[in-house]
Amino acid sequence: MTRLRHTTRIISIILLLGLGLGYAVRLLLPGFIETRILPRLAREAGLPLLVCRINHLGFTKTSAGPLTLGAGIDPAVTVERISLLYNPTSIQKGELEKVVLSGVSIKTVFSKGTLSIPGLDEALDKNSRDKNTGNETDKRSTSASRLPVPPFTELLIERSVIIAKAGGSEYRIPFSLQLKKTASLKPETFNLHGTLEIRPRSSPVTLQFTTNLDEKTKVHLNLQADKVDLLNFADILQMLLGLELKGQIGLSAEADLALTPLSLENLNAKIVWHNGHLSYNDFRIRAARNPDPREPKRPSPDSQKPKPEKEACVLTLQKNDPPDPWQLKINQLYLDAPFTPTLSNIELSIRTAAENISLQGQWETRLTELRHGLFTLINPFQKKWNFTAKLKPQGAWQAVLKSPADNTAWEIQQGDLTISGRSPAVSINASGLGKKGEVKWLTLIKKPTLKNDSGQFSSPAIKADGHIAIEPSDKGLEIVASTLIELTKAHIKQQNFEFELPELLVQGEVRKKESAPPTMSAELQFKNGALQASDYGLKVLGITGTLPWDWPAHEPAAGRKGKLDCRKIFWQKLDLGDFAASFEQQGEKVLFQGRYDSALVKGLSMVTDGQCGLNQKGDLQATADFDIAAYKPKTPINLGAFSNSASGNIIDGTFSASGALSCDTRGVNGSATAVVEEALFRNDEKNLLISGINCRLHLPELPSLRSAPNQTLNFDRLAAGNISSPGGTFTFQIESNETLLLEKGQLFWCGGNIETQALRISPAVDHYQATLYCDRLQLAKLLEQLGQVEAQGSGSVNGRIPVSWEKGKITFDDGFLYSTPGQGGTIKISDGEILTTGLPTSTPQFAQLDLAREALKDYQYQWTKMNLNSEAEELILNLQFDGKPNRPLPFVYKEELGGFARVSAKSPGSHFQGINLDINLRLPLNRILQYKDLSTMFE
Repeated sequence: MTRLRHTTRIISIILLLGLGLGYAVRLLLPGFIETRILPRLAREAGLPLLVCRINHLGFTKTSAGPLTLGAGIDPAVTVERISLLYNPTSIQKGELEKVVLSGVSIKTVFSKGTLSIPGLDEALDKNSRDKNTGNETDKRSTSASRLPVPPFTELLIERSVIIAKAGGSEYRIPFSLQLKKTASLKPETFNLHGTLEIRPRSSPVTLQFTTNLDEKTKVHLNLQADKVDLLNFADILQMLLGLELKGQIGLSAEADLALTPLSLENLNAKIVWHNGHLSYNDFRIRAARNPDPREPKRPSPDSQKPKPEKEACVLTLQKNDPPDPWQLKINQLYLDAPFTPTLSNIELSIRTAAENISLQGQWETRLTELRHGLFTLINPFQKKWNFTAKLKPQGAWQAVLKSPADNTAWEIQQGDLTISGRSPAVSINASGLGKKGEVKWLTLIKKPTLKNDSGQFSSPAIKADGHIAIEPSDKGLEIVASTLIELTKAHIKQQNFEFELPELLVQGEVRKKESAPPTMSAELQFKNGALQASDYGLKVLGITGTLPWDWPAHEPAAGRKGKLDCRKIFWQKLDLGDFAASFEQQGEKVLFQGRYDSALVKGLSMVTDGQCGLNQKGDLQATADFDIAAYKPKTPINLGAFSNSASGNIIDGTFSASGALSCDTRGVNGSATAVVEEALFRNDEKNLLISGINCRLHLPELPSLRSAPNQTLNFDRLAAGNISSPGGTFTFQIESNETLLLEKGQLFWCGGNIETQALRISPAVDHYQATLYCDRLQLAKLLEQLGQVEAQGSGSVNGRIPVSWEKGKITFDDGFLYSTPGQGGTIKISDGEILTTGLPTSTPQFAQLDLAREALKDYQYQWTKMNLNSEAEELILNLQFDGKPNRPLPFVYKEELGGFARVSAKSPGSHFQGINLDINLRLPLNRILQYKDLSTMFE
């Protein structure tokens, strides 16, 4: 009994001591852990000040919180509550059953492209440097070690947030994490399963991962994100100026990582971009086809819903084995205005080996419409592209982009203009090292054609190749870009002309230094061109030239000179001669000088000089002066060399001309003056002569051939058949290239003059009527030219003669001339046989005309009158006189005859105190005027 009581007392004392010790541990241990253990562990880990409060310390659970990591009143990491769950079995194994962290807050700063945790990064970097001071053996062993086994079975982080500061704004990203450790099939090894979920802007993103914790540690990742609306991140994306990103993103990915050493064993990722739109400055991409412009600008609510995957942009990224290349595929992308091609079946293979990276890819482009532009695409246009690139050590790289030509036709329209051709061949080669690089490109377009209602341009092919070089220098980078465009057998056809160029080259170069404005130079070369204007009978052959251009312009002495040669110029099969010009740039203008040498008229030449350039409004304008110096041919010119119908027509004299032309956005305008001095025109076969011709013709409205009014042409002599004139003056105006207005005319004839009324002449009119007003025509000279007789005397006649010209035939209708009342005269006709020609001597008419013929040998008249009419090809001339002969006539009156009869010269004859004469003459007009020959000559 005594022993039992003693034993009981001892147990009671032990229990009391145990309870007292346990109470002391629960009372004193939390403070010891807070003040001694945790600060020491933080210092050993190289962390800044760590503060944690132990709320409960028990046999199966310990609670703590809050926990802060970092100095100051705003620590980098805070935890509201920590719960540690365990039991004797887990404690015996040295691990916790479950760890729960609630209310974790991690503060980060994003600046200059890096993410940092204020107050922790410096300590972690220092701790990392201290650990790296060990020997290489330690490093190798560390790199080959397995992942540490976590001292818990499950970790749960809930109601937590990452606070990021960037660009003066604060962003909160809620997240949660769950980790579970399970035993694997291999003894003493474990698997770790985790799920990380973040909710940026209420867009859930879930990352699940599984890893084995043995010597060959591998991690399997699974990432999922559905319906991430990019508009929720607009304020973040705007930090990159000019960037606009819209749409909804769906993301799924699976990957396997090997951690010892770190390598990616395989990856399968997929991004689906619904209703996507990316805009950066003027570059725009859409994930779906552009909406029809006829649709309302404000989309309906249904249009913002995710569309089927086939209508979205789907990107897949795959890597099956570490030696295999990365495989990137994109189903479709749409570029925005002005062109809207579809990029489809995009495949890109990326291979990495040591320091070399090589890329190989292909895709298709399809153009179905042109948006926001003037042109309309008629036929869809599709091309295939191949791409290769290599990145070598020390920064060397090269890339090649090619698209072969095919027979696919394309066509675009704008109004009545149509542009078409065949699918071009494109080749681009680029290479470089560091900042030095070059790009070579080549494009070949077959059968390019431009058409509109007035004509077309065509060529078998257009070839364009270029080169861009980037050269570093002490003053920075220098960029040199050059290009060469080559056209073969270019053909331009308009309504009234055709232009052919067997060879056309355009060369250009642009240089840009980093600290200086760009300089440009270009040159246009063409050879053996031909221009034909069939409506005008004009043809120009052998058109060859070189047209250079520099910007900024060189000094005139240093500038390059261009030239233009036209080897042969034909008009109506006549060789007119040749033309040559030179060009020289001066500032923003081009000065030119030219010379035309005639092949028709030897020694005749025309010189031109002028300039062209941009005015203050930026419009193109040109001015030119031309001059033909006074020229007189060495021998008279036979016009039959130019036209068969003008055969036998001879011209001579002195010719000169000058003028000016200008061209701007309003068109072409100018003026010209032509001068003819002491000219001669004759045709010996037709007995036609005009001499002493002087004319000054002014054309103030070029290119219109309308002259100024009141232009004057005068001449010194005119001879046509029996008609002869000592000169005349005509005043006229050329109204158009088909109409001539004869304002008035004056012809000196038979000692007086003839004046005409206004008359408009046009090729469309074949019937003209005019009245010739005659003033003081000497009767004797008039009878000589019209009556074809030899006459003398005094006295003149006046009157009017209506004349008609119809289909090349001249007629007179009731023309009359009369002497001035009260003023008579004398007339002496020595060869009046024309009065009796063809009449039998036995007829009374013969006797009467024989008396009149004898009387007119010396006749004094008081008045006279002449009537003129036409009948068939004859001029009917009726002469009436009232007067008396100045001598006795060898005639006597015989009653048996009832008239006068001629007597012999021995008879004294009869004295007539007064006699009236009425005579009709029929004269051949074609012999008097030779109008038949004239009408033929001027046809």
